[in-house]
Amino acid sequence: MTSGFAQEDLEILWETRSSIRWRDLSLASNLYLNEVDRMLERAKEVTREDRWIRLEYARFADDLVVLVDGQPRYEWLQKAERS
Repeated sequence: MTSGFAQEDLEILWETRSSIRWRDLSLASNLYLNEVDRMLERAKEVTREDRWIRLEYARFADDLVVLVDGQPRYEWLQKAERS
């Protein structure tokens, strides 16, 4: 008994389904994490000293990397970032 689909059809269907999920995830994460972006941009402004940036971040979809200055006087910033 066959389902009526050829193996090639199933592979195309799976690839299409996966790409739709990825697009949906990217859109949803951009909508939901927009507020996080604003918060981190504000934190960058608040912690900037002249030309020195004490906090930097990068986000792609739902992946986020936060870099914090490692000097001991900025330990409070590292603790805030972890919570």
